[in-house]
Amino acid sequence: MPTDIHVLTNEADRALAATTAQLLAAAWPLPCCALLLLALSAGSWALTGAAVHWPASLMWLCFAAGGVLHWRVLLDARLLAAFADGRLQPAQLDAALDALGLRCGQAPRPMAARCRGAMRLLAYAAVSVVGQLLLLWWQLS
Repeated sequence: MPTDIHVLTNEADRALAATTAQLLAAAWPLPCCALLLLALSAGSWALTGAAVHWPASLMWLCFAAGGVLHWRVLLDARLLAAFADGRLQPAQLDAALDALGLRCGQAPRPMAARCRGAMRLLAYAAVSVVGQLLLLWWQLS
């Protein structure tokens, strides 16, 4: 019986990883929106010759931070898809990160915590796009 529970947990973890990977992959419009907002900001600044550079400077900063978050969301989507397909085990990833010095001495995390962290990064990436939208509104007003 304990073996069945372990297999069920493994299948539940795979299903959770697959669902999260699909949700993260469905967020592909976010970086496109961020790039569009950056282009609109640059274009409006160039056309109006605005003397105030703060909104445009903050837009670049927000875009750079969002770009790192979007890259990380893409990485997490691929890693979670590999977990779901059985091509990669969390222990293998943890061992590789330990070998690279990127995850020194941390305890292993359950799949649910990994998925929550990935969804939190997606939320931060969405906030960066909303921040860009607000900065563009500020720039145009």
